[in-house]
Amino acid sequence: MQIFNNHKEWIYSVIVGLVIAFAVIELNLLTESEDLSKGYSASLDKVRPYVVSIYSKTSNTDSTNPLLDDPLLSKYITNQQQTSLGSGILLGQDGLVVTNAHVIDRASSIVIQTHDGQQAPAIYYWVDSESDIALIKTAIDITPTLPLSSMEDVKVGDFAFTIGNPFGVGQSVSMGIISATGRQRPNLTNLTDFIQTDAAINPGNSGGALVNSLGQVIGMNSAILSSSGGTQGIGFAIPIQYVLARSMLLKQQPFNVKGFIGIDVIEVNNENNTEIHIISIMPNSSAAIAGLKVNDQIISIDGQTFDRRPDMIQYIQRQAAETLVEFRIKRNAQVISYPVVIQTK
Repeated sequence: MQIFNNHKEWIYSVIVGLVIAFAVIELNLLTESEDLSKGYSASLDKVRPYVVSIYSKTSNTDSTNPLLDDPLLSKYITNQQQTSLGSGILLGQDGLVVTNAHVIDRASSIVIQTHDGQQAPAIYYWVDSESDIALIKTAIDITPTLPLSSMEDVKVGDFAFTIGNPFGVGQSVSMGIISATGRQRPNLTNLTDFIQTDAAINPGNSGGALVNSLGQVIGMNSAILSSSGGTQGIGFAIPIQYVLARSMLLKQQPFNVKGFIGIDVIEVNNENNTEIHIISIMPNSSAAIAGLKVNDQIISIDGQTFDRRPDMIQYIQRQAAETLVEFRIKRNAQVISYPVVIQTK
């Protein structure tokens, strides 16, 4: 009889245990269902404050206009301001914002707007056109540190979200997947490790964040492959580890400093092409020290040819101080190479 009672108690205990187990499973399933019904809002809420909108103004006056040389007429030529927009990622308390170089290239003024509408001007900035990465110093700070994911955790098929300011409508989130990794886009930069995604990237998204489902930043949105200018499901982002490494190198350089060698040039139109000729050289400048002379024709700089004065000037301005650039000069039908040291104004 005692054995029977013990057996009944054992069966009872098993039944009670199973009931509790099923109740726990049901509760977990219900919780998971509730979480799924909310989507990924909780994860994205952690990273949205780090994504900012960038508004920049660029003067589009033609610097080659001969009327600018006339002191009486130049005052009647107005500088038309062109406004462009993009996105950026706040890195932390020091007010640094990383974005694409093409977002702020040649900007005369830059304003940063946070996700909650606060605005702050850029104090100064660094630009690296080769990598299409720029770093902006602002008075904005944010805590805690930016949530990041390592590139090893980025897998094809993972969910991906773009956060940015497409078409200037305000901060927006789009969803897709990681389509590929290790992509190369030769017409953008020399980087061979782009992340490809089908999450919508539109004009204004450049410089914004590419985020995983955990709310961790995996890349900086950079470009789209499109025949119409709008998203067609092929977008590219620079891995965030590369962005951070490059931006820290930029920070070590003098900010907002333009390369300078002390020459001015003019475009000379021939029947078949346009030549660039030196028309003045500043005394004791690096160009004068290197041996360049007035009337020299510039064939190339570092192997690159130019047929527009602004393009050549911009190339020089983008070079880092103390670096050497090679000028190939045509003088009296003779081609000569001159290494010239980049100075700063």
